[in-house]
Amino acid sequence: MKRNHILLLSAAIVPLLLVAWFLVLKSPSSDAPASSESQGFVHPPVSTPRSDGMLRAQAPAAQAIQVQEPVVRPTSDNVNARYYEQIFVLEERIKTVPDDTTALAKLGRLYQSGHAFSEAEASYSAYLALRPEGRQVWIDLTAVYAGLEDWDQARSTLDNMLIRFPGDESALYNLGALSANAGDLASARSQWQSLLDSTDDDDLADRLRMSIARVDALGS
Repeated sequence: MKRNHILLLSAAIVPLLLVAWFLVLKSPSSDAPASSESQGFVHPPVSTPRSDGMLRAQAPAAQAIQVQEPVVRPTSDNVNARYYEQIFVLEERIKTVPDDTTALAKLGRLYQSGHAFSEAEASYSAYLALRPEGRQVWIDLTAVYAGLEDWDQARSTLDNMLIRFPGDESALYNLGALSANAGDLASARSQWQSLLDSTDDDDLADRLRMSIARVDALGS
């Protein structure tokens, strides 16, 4: 009799898990915790190959422009319950299929949105061990190390990305962003100016001009 009950319960749960997994794959990231522009690095959505992977430099701590809105931490009050459900389903998926890079990337971004940077680092590192050609995940991992204020690892991640993708403009831009966030405005300006002189991407050129103008204003 107990065995029949177990079989009936399993038959009810398995379809629910499959539906939940489908919803995670199809759902947008709007259920994730809100983030704040007060962070040194901002994780952007991936839109086109030309515009992805740009981290925005903020003022170094000693010169930072005051931001009224604090960094939002995930709590039961500001996070939709489905956010935690998505994490649970993805974690269960990875336990079953540890080489599912789609699940690893999604889980990393959910953790990153929730400021769970150590967990995000583990997911992104596992992804890159399986699929090192994932450009955006290199940038995501850099942003995570920035969130942890581990600047050496952030720079090392970009250096490793440039070994695989020589001359990658996202990585080069973000090397300047790292310098700016570390307070080395002269290096940031030099790195951005060099990239501005070589790029043919108009959107990136506009971003570089704004970034250069910002460090010039902070350094004056």
